[in-house]
Amino acid sequence: MIRLFFFLFLFLSLNSAAQTLKTDRVYFNYLLQNDSISFQDINLRGFDLNISRLESQVFLKNNNPHQVLKVSPIVNLNGGNTNYQAGLGASLTLNTQKWKGFVAPSFNSLQLSWLDDSLTRSTEIIPSLGWAGLSTSSKNIVNIQLPWAIQYTPSKYFNFMVGNGNQFIGPGKSSIQLTDVSRNHLFGAITTQAWKLRYTNLFSGYSQTKKQHPLFGLPNKFTTSHILEFIPNDKLSIGFFETVVWKNRDTLIDRGFDVNYLNPIIFYRPVEYSTGSSDNVLLGLNFSYTPNYKLNFYGQFLLDEFFFKYVRADIIHFIDPNRPTEEPPGWWANKHAGQIGAQWKSPFGFNKFLIQSEYNYARPYTYTHLGELENYGSGNLPLAHPLGANFTEWFNAISLVDGLWYFEVFSEFSSQGLDYWSNENFGANIFDSYLTREMEFGNYMLQGKESNMVKIGFVANYLIIPETNISATFRFTHLKQNLPGGKNLNLNLFNIGIRSNLFNDYRDI
Repeated sequence: MIRLFFFLFLFLSLNSAAQTLKTDRVYFNYLLQNDSISFQDINLRGFDLNISRLESQVFLKNNNPHQVLKVSPIVNLNGGNTNYQAGLGASLTLNTQKWKGFVAPSFNSLQLSWLDDSLTRSTEIIPSLGWAGLSTSSKNIVNIQLPWAIQYTPSKYFNFMVGNGNQFIGPGKSSIQLTDVSRNHLFGAITTQAWKLRYTNLFSGYSQTKKQHPLFGLPNKFTTSHILEFIPNDKLSIGFFETVVWKNRDTLIDRGFDVNYLNPIIFYRPVEYSTGSSDNVLLGLNFSYTPNYKLNFYGQFLLDEFFFKYVRADIIHFIDPNRPTEEPPGWWANKHAGQIGAQWKSPFGFNKFLIQSEYNYARPYTYTHLGELENYGSGNLPLAHPLGANFTEWFNAISLVDGLWYFEVFSEFSSQGLDYWSNENFGANIFDSYLTREMEFGNYMLQGKESNMVKIGFVANYLIIPETNISATFRFTHLKQNLPGGKNLNLNLFNIGIRSNLFNDYRDI
């Protein structure tokens, strides 16, 4: 019976391209290397189901463009020396000229590697998968997912979408503005394009509680975001990012979704002041420059809080540590994060190859606020970079795409200042209130117990069903890390089987 259903799904999935919300980096590398999208097309992921029209150009040569409804399988059957995953599901998609949509329920039973299991049991969320049903008598974890989206495109100028899913800002491996590491959440998005501008409004509701609901959590914190991009030509994109976070209930009233933040053309900081709230406003800049279709330089900057005189003191101290400053350096609220990276297709004339290198950092206490209902996180995981704050990271990858085959060798070097004990707060955990900070001045990058991690690995994929990104895959990761308490990790992890990833997978293996 299982075989019958599988082959039925396989038959249905080979007849047309389907629209599912995807942010997975490996999947978009397939499209990049097949020259069906440009680097600029991946600056925003998870905001537009129309990107899936490219699947038919690349993978599916005999599509039926008039097929309105379609069913595709979701399959996860893989295992390794420390982990396994067994899961099934299906994606039902709608495809018309103006309306598109999908719903993709799935169920997984899995066991995680040591680091992933430790994080999951402390947060009750599996990175990139969502809710974790934990067992006290075994290491087995169950997971249920229900991503969905409905999109309406009345003209080439406007696009409206609502759903339960994730988004990703930037072309990089990570983002310091918005990633898909946390669980799926309810959202609405409006994208407007005119002249050389693309303007996106994103409205999101998040559930931040220790005990997470398997499918949905009633939002108890909200964000609204503006992403304004100036795209003068096919080489350059400059973007401005702004987001505000607020909790559902203040001391005296239930605010719910604050209508003051619905205005799509305002700046959030004046509104925050006018309402007398303690909401969390973050600002950002991003750019992408493609001098030719093979090379792309990109970067991001995020500003959480700052005071110019204290920033000046930090700059002077950085240039010359012995030079006296009017103000003490290392103010805790000089909170910012940054990213710089590059991608190179067909390097040195080697076709089908792609090289990527990326550096990320976040100062201590970045993304933190008064409490977990105002910080920049959801479901006990960050909304931006998976490491949180007080870290540096350098990622490198060389990938090869040959038809439906994908091979990648990667390395990742990261350092983070962690807390020695649970009652300390050196700025790495964004869910700790900044009111519990260790000191007012004298803060520095990687303060606390410095933990260094080296991760080197290899990935081999064969793409079976593009619509739900089902691949036969082999992965190997060597991981080495020192942790507080004198624990040192030196692990060799591998996994082989079938995976279906709509969103990026942040697990170690």
